[in-house]
Amino acid sequence: MGAKTVVSGVVLIAAAIIVYFLFSSSEEDRIKEQFNRIAEAVSKDHGENQISAMAKIRQLKDGLAPKCEVDAPIYGLDQEMTCNDIEDFVFQERNRYGQIVLKFHRFSIRFSMENHAAVDVTAGFSGESTTGQRSEDYHVLTCHLAKTDDMWQLKQINVIEALEP
Repeated sequence: MGAKTVVSGVVLIAAAIIVYFLFSSSEEDRIKEQFNRIAEAVSKDHGENQISAMAKIRQLKDGLAPKCEVDAPIYGLDQEMTCNDIEDFVFQERNRYGQIVLKFHRFSIRFSMENHAAVDVTAGFSGESTTGQRSEDYHVLTCHLAKTDDMWQLKQINVIEALEP
């Protein structure tokens, strides 16, 4: 084997490693992407029709475990909800608004054990009701996720505190 072949082989292996790391996302990135998909499913544009609304809400199922514990003491909520319960709740809330924007910021992700993560995150909600009233809320959340079938799913959502807009 000549020197050119060895050098070419080393360059090829190095290129493959670089491509792998550039194009494969880390578990932290995959969790952030999941939160972005949830935000997209909850968000609503002016003039959105019911078919589009239902399709977006159905996307929530990918991001939720079959049962999800929701603890929001500031709203008097502490219960286990199924995916269907959460879909129904989101559908009802979306009907009250003409426009909704949900965004997640300030991620702090910890892996407690294999395929389990705890995420501290700030959720920002802004919307305009069907009557034209604007609202804006920010909440600090702690969420617990489990990785099932290569997909991170929410198992528990804790609303820690409400922040001033």
